[in-house]
Amino acid sequence: MNDFINEMATSLSAYGNLAGYNLPFSYYKKLCYSGDILASSTFKNAYPEYLNSADRTNNSWNRNPEFIEILYSVLSEQNNTTQTYTFPDATTFTATPQGKPVSLVFPCN
Repeated sequence: MNDFINEMATSLSAYGNLAGYNLPFSYYKKLCYSGDILASSTFKNAYPEYLNSADRTNNSWNRNPEFIEILYSVLSEQNNTTQTYTFPDATTFTATPQGKPVSLVFPCN
């Protein structure tokens, strides 16, 4: 799946560059994990929601930082809103949409 994600990210990056965006390749990779890919066993094995499975019931806020970065980056773009997650140690991850909002007149902007 990693090759597939890299190929999609390469295409998104090329499109983004042509559209005037200057974003890191890692950002395009995060966006490639949207939709059903987030529910795939490959994604769940590569980026488990919890690094310690006991945290699911004992400390549900202690989620895998890589999982949060991907999920919140996707949500940020999908909903065109800033998404912030606060970890138990009070550090935060904030994802801000980088793209333009979808136009009702020109939906493929």
